[in-house]
Amino acid sequence: MFDAAVFNVVKRGLCGSEKESIPIGNGDIGANVWADRDGCIRILISKTDALSEAGNILKIGLVRLRFSAPVFTEEEPETHLDLRDGTVTVRNRLARVQIAAFRGKGLLAARFVTDGDARMDAESVIWRTEPKNAGRVAESPDVRVDASTWYHANETSEFAYEKADGRSRELNDYIKNRCFAASFETAPAENGCTVYIAVECGTTYDPKSMVRSVKNAARKAAREDAFERYREENETFWKEYFGKYYVKLGGTEDARDVCRLYTLQKYMNGCADRGVFPIKFNGSIFCCGSKDGTETDYDFRNWGGCYWIQNTRLIYWNMLYTGDFEGMKVLFDFLYERLPAFRENAWLRYRIDGALVPETMTIHGTYPGLDYGAWQRQAAENGPAEPQCSPWTIDHFNGMLELSYMMLCFLSYAGDGERAYFDRVCYPFIHDVLVFFRERFPAVGGKMRFDNVSSLETWWHCDNDTPDIAGLTAILCELDRLGLDTVIDPDVLPDLPRETRNGKEVIAACEVYREESKNCENPELYAVFPYFLYDGAEGLCRLIQDTYDERHHKFNNGWSQDLIQAALLQRTEKCVGELPPNFRRKADGYFFDAMFGPNMDWIPDQCHGSSNSIALRMMLLQDKRDKVRVKPCVPENWECAFRLPAHNGRTVAEE
Repeated sequence: MFDAAVFNVVKRGLCGSEKESIPIGNGDIGANVWADRDGCIRILISKTDALSEAGNILKIGLVRLRFSAPVFTEEEPETHLDLRDGTVTVRNRLARVQIAAFRGKGLLAARFVTDGDARMDAESVIWRTEPKNAGRVAESPDVRVDASTWYHANETSEFAYEKADGRSRELNDYIKNRCFAASFETAPAENGCTVYIAVECGTTYDPKSMVRSVKNAARKAAREDAFERYREENETFWKEYFGKYYVKLGGTEDARDVCRLYTLQKYMNGCADRGVFPIKFNGSIFCCGSKDGTETDYDFRNWGGCYWIQNTRLIYWNMLYTGDFEGMKVLFDFLYERLPAFRENAWLRYRIDGALVPETMTIHGTYPGLDYGAWQRQAAENGPAEPQCSPWTIDHFNGMLELSYMMLCFLSYAGDGERAYFDRVCYPFIHDVLVFFRERFPAVGGKMRFDNVSSLETWWHCDNDTPDIAGLTAILCELDRLGLDTVIDPDVLPDLPRETRNGKEVIAACEVYREESKNCENPELYAVFPYFLYDGAEGLCRLIQDTYDERHHKFNNGWSQDLIQAALLQRTEKCVGELPPNFRRKADGYFFDAMFGPNMDWIPDQCHGSSNSIALRMMLLQDKRDKVRVKPCVPENWECAFRLPAHNGRTVAEE
């Protein structure tokens, strides 16, 4: 059995800013917690669906806990994260405050216990006091109802502009009338008190109704005062979450460090994986610290509110390999619900059927204005729309193939018990994606040809790119195995392109190049990961080994797949030498070791933590349907034990 408590986190002393905070979360509601230099405790509250008018995820607000005596300045405290129940406790000899976000409830709480006469009081802190320009709309300020209650209500919606430019009025607007609110109430006790913070978000209530609801929820929680029962429910969840599938490493300091960081990244996923919307790659719900150092710009995240498939997918591949299948459904449900928008994308742009999923998509499943511009009104009547386009993403279609393949892997890993869910949610998405490719690139002369596409964001305006061919090959093979309609005949797919580099035959990023490289991805290695057409199991074939050696871009931070692919090709020396220092790359000035970044994105960088976690998994276990390889890329001086999910609903254990 694995006890995650061996990796509990301790912060000694008071904190200078939120950068030294520790995250907590219940899967939907989270908080950055820290004890500041004034001896107060700050709880910076977040939620996965707290959207602004511009589609940015905002913090809910901040609750500051003050004390009537200098309990934490007279003797500096320690702040403990306990992975057994997901709580953070600030404590010294004089007092203790335990903060929790309760699973399955819209509640956070802070329990104060002291042997002295000190009293703890809570106050709300609001920093969004003026409208903020956010492109085509302004983000409205928060409204303070009273000393313990506040709300934010969206007065406008970015999506209204897209509807005005030819979008269907029938598509859901996830921003209009969305509001979020919070309220706290104190339950006194003989030796302290407990502050309960209720949080809600949605589009179905007007602000007054939501305010009444959160005030009632906070009062009810304070009246019941069930902190310990709720904490025990948390403990039950986290015990299962860390215990069902786990990794234990030892033998060297590097091995132990990698295991610790893998566990902390898994914790970060568990704090935000059951929300209304998927995890954001650029900070999850724990981003803090503005780009310009302004302390109160708690909402900043580089690259804004859009979902970038290139980045988001790594989080969910990591969930697959850690067995968090329920967390994956949040992403799949999100995609399924937006199928009408994806179908409209295909029709507006190309006048074809199928689903066109933007590589960079808004919360509505549409192209963001900065990437695609406004759809022309006349397009609805006069033909395909041709607005200003971002060359980085406009002809980059592979993301929706990777999501489709991920859905197929989900079914294999989660097992037949998820077949009904797959048939209802996943297969319609996969089917429509394949229809798009069939209609957009019809077979001529017996073969499809992918003309004028992008090989990821790196090679623009190319032909027959490897990621699209590899993705379709992998998907059609899986669909055929399941006996489902493949939509596209596998025989019409072109072969993966090849070329010669430095005298070696290698897989090429595409068949025809028309421009210089624009980004630092290695599209040719998508045949290794994510699509698993080649790996070390095939006799370490020379073609793919040479392709890896001759890859254009060699780096391993952020969303890079370099170490994942190295592990799959059994490059043990590279993985052992580079994974530990790469996993330790937390952001400068931050305390919590899973605050990776910013790399190419923001802090905490969920791409970075997830990519390193996937690489470790491939070092420990690689599986295909008919074979499993245990410890294919583990050095002799690493002690390892694990219990991990695998294809065909299997669990592989090594003790």
